[in-house]
Amino acid sequence: MKNQNMNSPKLPKSISQFEKLIKAENEQEARPKYLRIKQVTEQYGISRPTIDKIAKKIGAKHKVGGIALINVRLLDEYMDNCRIRGSEEKRR
Repeated sequence: MKNQNMNSPKLPKSISQFEKLIKAENEQEARPKYLRIKQVTEQYGISRPTIDKIAKKIGAKHKVGGIALINVRLLDEYMDNCRIRGSEEKRR
């Protein structure tokens, strides 16, 4: 029975944590799924070539006519998983 608990997702410990989690999910759903590459570079503060390289790598870049669109939900997920481990401890 212990194995089942180890695989279950972490639940918020308080109502305020739960409310923050729900708010974050709602904000994520409210954002557009695709943005033009220029908008993405402005939003993330990352250069166009770097965004282009990452988007191609993760399959988030789509061409519609002559316009390059980036799936920002995939990009967000990628960025969340790229965090350098231990960076939080160094800041404290």
